[in-house]
Amino acid sequence: MTKPIQAIATGTRAAILEQAIPLFANIGFAGVSMREIAKAVGITPAALYYHFSDKETLYFEAMRYAYADQAESFKMALQLEVTPRQRLESFVLQLTQYLYDKPDFQRLMQRERLDGDEHRTKLLAEHLFQEQFKAMSELARELAPEFEPHLWAISIAGLVMYHIEAEHLRHHLPGWKQEHDDPRVVADHVLRFILQGVNID
Repeated sequence: MTKPIQAIATGTRAAILEQAIPLFANIGFAGVSMREIAKAVGITPAALYYHFSDKETLYFEAMRYAYADQAESFKMALQLEVTPRQRLESFVLQLTQYLYDKPDFQRLMQRERLDGDEHRTKLLAEHLFQEQFKAMSELARELAPEFEPHLWAISIAGLVMYHIEAEHLRHHLPGWKQEHDDPRVVADHVLRFILQGVNID
């Protein structure tokens, strides 16, 4: 029995997104063409344009596809009916594990920060990360009302992401241990750093 046309189209769309993610992650938005993506998928450029009208649309949908499996988990972690501290612990551990497990998504985000394209970053902020960021800001108001919520939320994400981005550099710096590449160790360190801080007289 042949597959229904809709099922074929859905499968092709998913295949396109799965091939586009590592290409965008490793080469960058400007470095990869629609023709190259079509070739990687094994379809014609015309077939690619049937599914995605332009490269920017494909790029945004690839980002959404890469993030979709975790977005709901992050949201749930930040809305658990537990103490604010436990919600933070759950979120930081999930974020750290996710970035270790999904290096392509981590590279996509790193490239986006380096490119600094205002239009693309606005789309990502408004349509991909806004809900989770609002929840993080609310958590900040509960846990650390003396801090500016926006900056507090950015600091948490930044602490986690930089540990992973600097992984290869860290391997050559004094004091590095193999255990420092364990997502649970990184998450625990970030949490203790945030919650305990450093007291300097």
